[in-house]
Order: sequence, then C-alpha cells, then structure tokens
Amino acid sequence: PRMLQSGSHSDEFYREMWRAIRTEGYWSGEVWNRRKDGHVYLQHLTITAVRNEAGEITHYVGDGYDLTEQKQAEAHRAEILAARAVQRSLLPTDVPRLPGVEIWGNLHPADSVSGDFFDFLPLDDDAIGIVVADVSGHGLGPGLLMAQLLAHLRSIAEFFHDPEEMLTQANRLFMRSQTSHFVTMFLGRFDVKTRSFVYASAGHQGNILKANGQTLTLQSTGIPLGISDHWTSIERPTAVVLEEGDTLVVATDGFEEQTNPAGEHFGRERMLSVVRDNFTQPARHIVEKLCSAVDEFSGVLKQGDDVTAVILKVLGS
Repeated sequence: PRMLQSGSHSDEFYREMWRAIRTEGYWSGEVWNRRKDGHVYLQHLTITAVRNEAGEITHYVGDGYDLTEQKQAEAHRAEILAARAVQRSLLPTDVPRLPGVEIWGNLHPADSVSGDFFDFLPLDDDAIGIVVADVSGHGLGPGLLMAQLLAHLRSIAEFFHDPEEMLTQANRLFMRSQTSHFVTMFLGRFDVKTRSFVYASAGHQGNILKANGQTLTLQSTGIPLGISDHWTSIERPTAVVLEEGDTLVVATDGFEEQTNPAGEHFGRERMLSVVRDNFTQPARHIVEKLCSAVDEFSGVLKQGDDVTAVILKVLGS
C-alpha cells in the first residue's frame, strides 16, 4: 500500500524492485518503510510473486523485519572499535630502556574499551614517571575519559616533575570535564642514577617487594581525582632507595577484586604471591604471569573489571 511507503526511494528503485519480482519471482533487500503511525524505519523485505496453475501472478507475499536495532548495534560497535583503536594508540608501544632496570606494563580490558591505563613519562634526563590509573567503571565512557586524562598527563609532564604537583594539575584539568566519574591514580618518580623512588597516590596503592623478603606497602596519599576541586597529598612519603633485587608492583584493583566461581576474591596477598613465586624472572614474565593467574582464578566467570599492572625490577649495577 502506498500509504506505507516512506518516500525515501526514487522511482527507479521501485521500477527495479518490480522488474525483479515479475521476471525472477521475488525481490529481497533493505527498504525504508513507514508505519501506520508515520514512523519511518529500515526494514529487510522479501516480496515473492505467487502464481496460479497457468503461471499468472495472482498476488504478492511480503515478509520483512525491522533492522533499526541491528543497525544501531552495528553503528555502536563501529564507535566502540574506533574508540578502542584510539585508546590503544595512546598506550606505550615500547618500554623505557634504563641501565640496571627492567620495566614492563600490560593492560587487559574487561570490555572492548578500558577505563584503566598506564604510562611511562620522561621527566628529565635522569628520571622517569610511572603512572597506573583506573577511571571508575569500564566501557566507552570511562575509556574516553582515560584518553583525555592521559593526554593531560603527558602535557603536565613537560612542565612539572614532582608527583604531587603532577596529580594536583591532573585533578584541576579533570574537574573541568564535569563528569560523575572519579579516578584512582598512582604516580611515581624513579631516579635512574640514584635509584631513588618517590610517589604520590590518589586512592591507589603500590607495593615494593624487597630482595630480603620484606614487603613495603605504598599507601594512598590522597583522595581520588575528580572528587574535589583542590587535590593535595595528606602526607608526603619520603623517598625510597631501591636496591638490587627490589621489585615495584603497581596494579589496578581489577586483580584484587576478581572473584572465582566460589565467590572468593583474588586478593592482594595472592597477587603478591604470584610476584614472589616469579621473583627471579624478567619483569615482562611477571606481568604476564599475573594476568594469566587472575584469568585462571576466575575460571568460567567473565573478567569483572579491567586489570593493569606495571612491574619495575632493579638489576645489578
């Protein structure tokens, strides 16, 4: 019926449709149609000619289904893939080559796009910044915020080299986003020559596993970013000199909070135990072992959150 035509196709489109129906017996394709209420929608339509015993066309049967949700899903998936490509291009493609030090990082997203990120920031000739962060939630929204915040940090690192000041500036810029999300972030500065390590943390802790078996917990020094206009450290930790065999471990809470089918959490101690069990292995191996261990622990359960880890190992002189 003409009242159901959308008016979105040319006369040539309909002539070709009816030519196919009369000569081939059917037509199948996508067409814009109109509902009785006037709503225009995309439909996959098949029209078949029905003939009598004499071979004459007596009537036509049309069978179709609405493609609106399918097309919307395809468009959304395309957006997700584009965002994922942009996000992955922002993450480090190589690790810093530092004398007497091994460093490695990796990110395993729970969805196509991650709210986690890590980075290695050149701060000056003899120091490097180590960043691990987690935007609340996961998926497209946090992933876009992650890209924005990472760009902010790289700009900040050109002018500020103190971890506390860098987080203060990052919070100031992030607050302009007017978002309901917040960010936990660990930002450390490692001096290559002196092997001195100092950090500031917005709701995110790290760990140093000493060669003598001792574990130092690097507690958060302030609230997460994005909560208050004015961020500052509640306390300023003293610098720690990393000695041969010491290993810095910074990971997002996706590791600790991952559950198994029995409802148990992977937990901090299990995470650090994996590091200790692979203490003599290269930094890259330890990170990969952490990711495989949490995946094996979760069993049939889907990964609940993004997991990101950075390992820095001090080698011999």
